[in-house]
Amino acid sequence: LKPYWLKVLRLFAVVRRRAVWCGSRIDLNPMADDELIVNIDKAFWPRGVVRGLTPALRSLGDKHGNIVIAAQPTKGQILVKGPADRIEEVKPLLLELIEEHFPDAPVPEELTEGGGEAAGAEEYEEEEAVEEAAPPAPTPPAPTPPSQRSAPTAQAPVAPRKQAAVPAAPPAAAAPPQPPVAGRKRPRPPAAVAPDLLWQCMRKSSSFIRPMRDTKRPFSAEPCNLLGFHALRFSGLASSEALDIRPAAEGSKESIVLSQGHSKASRHRRPASTVVSMGLSKCPRRGLLRLDRELDAKFYRRDLRAVAKKKYSKVQQSFKKKRRVVKSRRASK
Repeated sequence: LKPYWLKVLRLFAVVRRRAVWCGSRIDLNPMADDELIVNIDKAFWPRGVVRGLTPALRSLGDKHGNIVIAAQPTKGQILVKGPADRIEEVKPLLLELIEEHFPDAPVPEELTEGGGEAAGAEEYEEEEAVEEAAPPAPTPPAPTPPSQRSAPTAQAPVAPRKQAAVPAAPPAAAAPPQPPVAGRKRPRPPAAVAPDLLWQCMRKSSSFIRPMRDTKRPFSAEPCNLLGFHALRFSGLASSEALDIRPAAEGSKESIVLSQGHSKASRHRRPASTVVSMGLSKCPRRGLLRLDRELDAKFYRRDLRAVAKKKYSKVQQSFKKKRRVVKSRRASK
C-alpha cells in the first residue's frame, strides 16, 4: 500500500481503540432507546398553549442530554424519547411544566410514582370493597311436612282482560356529548396583599375614578372591571380574582373576550402575566355554556355569574347591525 493509505489505516485504528477505551464518555448509540407518552385530555389544552410550551420542552430536552420532548395537541399527548435513566430524571421537571401550562388538568398517571401499577391496585381494592359490601344470598325456606299441607282448592277460570293499546312514546333526542368538567385541583393560593387592605389604600386615591354629577356611586376606568363601578366587588386591581367580559375588534372581525386572574399567586407579581384572556363564542348557547364551565364548574367568582351572563348578552347584541333600507324617490307613496 502507499504511505498515504497506511496513515489513514493507522489513524482509523487509533480512533477505534480510543472509542473502546473511552466508551463511558462517547455515546455509541445516540438514538433513543425508550419512549414515554403523557396523555392529557384535549378539553384541558388552552388555546395557544403550544406557543409557550414548545420552547420550554425543547430547552428541557437539551439540558438532559438531547432527549426529544414534543407536544402533540391533535392527539392530546406529550412524547418523550431517550434513554430510560434520563427520562426518569426529566419526569419531575416535566410535571412542573404541565402544572404551569395546564392548571386545570389532573396529574397524568405516567408521571406519578408507580404509574399504572398504583391505578391497578386502586381498582383491585375497589372491587374487593364492593364484594365485601354485597349482601348475603337469601336462604331457601324449609319444606313443610306432608301432614300440614292443605288440599288444593278448585278455582274458577278467570277471563283475561283486554288492555287498551298505549301508543309508544317517541324516543328522546340524544343530547350531544359534553367535554368533562373538572374544577381546580388545589385551592387558590393566598394573595401577596390582602384585597381589603389594598382597597382601603385605593378607595379614594385611585387614578381610575370617574366621578359623575348625578350619581352617588362613581364609575371606574380600571381594566378587568366587569360593570365599570368603583367598588371592591367589581374591582380588577384590588381583587386577586379579576373578571371581565368585553368586545374586541381586529379590523372588521369582532369577538368577545373573557379575562380572568391567573391561578398562580406568583404571576400576580408580574403585571404582564396577571390576567389570562380567552375568546368566547358569539353563539349564545355555546358562549353561555363556556361561561358556566369557567365560573360555576371551576368555582371562580360564582357571585358574579348572573352579572357576567347579562353583560355577555349585551355585548353579543351590540354586534348586530341594523339593515339600512334605501327607499327610492320614484316609488309610489
